[in-house]
Formats: sequence, structure tokens, C-alpha cells
Amino acid sequence: MNVEDPRREVVIMSSRPVQVVHETTTVAEALRLLRHAGVRHLPVVDRGRCVGVLVDVDLVAAAVDGVGGGVGPIARRPVPTVALGADAPTTARAIRVGGMDAALVMDDDVVAGIVTATDVVEALAAREELPATAPAGVPDDRATGDDVRP
Repeated sequence: MNVEDPRREVVIMSSRPVQVVHETTTVAEALRLLRHAGVRHLPVVDRGRCVGVLVDVDLVAAAVDGVGGGVGPIARRPVPTVALGADAPTTARAIRVGGMDAALVMDDDVVAGIVTATDVVEALAAREELPATAPAGVPDDRATGDDVRP
């Protein structure tokens, strides 16, 4: 979901509730959760604190390689994060610098959501699709649909 503030800065929000796993969750359990929830990233928590993030391709590779035990060791660290309410440019920078295609949205120290690069692209594209306001005194022909070509 994308929310636009009055300054036309696009604020990125997570598009669905965040699913989390514990470090002791097995690879098979994490894969089932990914499939069931329809997500590609799972934050890994320990005592309520995020300690890493699982990415679908890493879980698939672990399953193919027969990795057993908990998912803690295959979680990516450090985790790219943004504050709740971060705008699109801030979120895009965090994703790029973090080396993943997503960032966790944090509300204080609590994982509030996940924002993917796709979410950022969609938000920026939607912003560009918004009609610009015509300067005062200049009619906005786009509003009427009139063809003003000579």
C-alpha cells in the first residue's frame, strides 16, 4: 500500500502482515511458511529482536543442499532497515546499500513490515502517474480530456 503525503513524497508501507520465524525454525518449516504466506522474505527473531532475514533463494539452496537444523545460520545479516513512515528514496537507498531486494520496516525495535524493491518501484511509478497541477490561471486540458493539439 502506498500513501502520498501533501509534499508529494511517497511513503512506503508494507503490503501485507509480516511473518517471522525463530532461529530454531527448520528449513522445511520456513519454506512451508513462505509458500503459505505468499512471501519471499522472513525476518528471524530471537527473544523478540530481529537477528536476520531469510530470503527464498537461500532457503531453496539450503533445502537442495540438505541443510538440517534451524535457519539461524543461513539468515542474512546485517538486515537492511527503514523506520516506519520512511519515504521512497530513503527506502530505495536502504535496499541498495543493504545488498538485498528488501528492507525491514521497524517501529522502534519491532518489525512492523517488509518493503521490497518492487514496492518502491510501484510507489515511485504511481507518483509519476499522478497528474501535475496546472499553474494558476492556466487551464488544465488534461482534466477535461480535450485534445489541444493544433
